[in-house]
Amino acid sequence: MKNPKDNFIFKHIRSIKFSHRGIWFLITTESSIKAQLLIILLISLTGFYFDINTNIWLIQTHAIGVVLVAESLNTGIEKLTNFVYSDYHKKMVL
Repeated sequence: MKNPKDNFIFKHIRSIKFSHRGIWFLITTESSIKAQLLIILLISLTGFYFDINTNIWLIQTHAIGVVLVAESLNTGIEKLTNFVYSDYHKKMVL
């Protein structure tokens, strides 16, 4: 028998909750994400100061999103490879 809480709305609310946990995990544990968020804040404040137009805001927002997604994927791949290959090997150090 199906669980009544497994309907469409509850599944999506649960997945949104998991994604927020992941974002919070990245913000609190990864120094590169913290640095990029600081840079994003500075760039956005500069955009407000220079009163850039809507098209430039769209391009800027898109670029910010692409960078954050790429960094998140990179962090995920690093965590996965550290889990799979937990042994230290001096040839793997750059």
